[in-house]
Amino acid sequence: MDKLENERNQRKQFCVSRKQTTRTTAYDDLDTWMAVNVPKDVLIKNNTHEILVAYPDSTNSCAVFESMQAEYQEDCKFTLYQYRDTSPTEGMSVAFTVQKGLKIYHLYCTGDNTVRLQEGIVPAHIPGHKSQYIFYMKNFSEADVEAYSFESSLLAGYFLASEQKKLALRRRQREVDENLRIQLVDCTS
Repeated sequence: MDKLENERNQRKQFCVSRKQTTRTTAYDDLDTWMAVNVPKDVLIKNNTHEILVAYPDSTNSCAVFESMQAEYQEDCKFTLYQYRDTSPTEGMSVAFTVQKGLKIYHLYCTGDNTVRLQEGIVPAHIPGHKSQYIFYMKNFSEADVEAYSFESSLLAGYFLASEQKKLALRRRQREVDENLRIQLVDCTS
């Protein structure tokens, strides 16, 4: 199987709509994030080892960090999607979805510096160099290789953060800002 056919097959796995095409052009390759690899189910933990839980039906469609154990996985499952980037950046381009009951929601940031959940899965192709869905996953620090920080591609300099037990979007306050420390635990079987 040649490289182009392999890429097409990977994109089909992430197909959101039957109308989506797998035909690409040079423009598409340069200016579109494309989902790659197999998605991973993950537990998301903050710097105090609390687990992220989604409440998409709440007024603010939010996600909060709670002190929970394995029972969390049965009702609320986060999935990490990797994307091939559109330009050279530090970090891996990723997006998140969460399955809550029978529904799937995607995590996105808004222009007013908030993080929300919206019903639906992230697209397999995302045009442009900025996206409300894409975050750059970076090592948290050189000394801490078990955790990451996630910078918004839409709002440069803003990161996913644990703020008053809620998942928030905020600017880095100092070189090592513990509220930006996110640990991913692979739950893929």
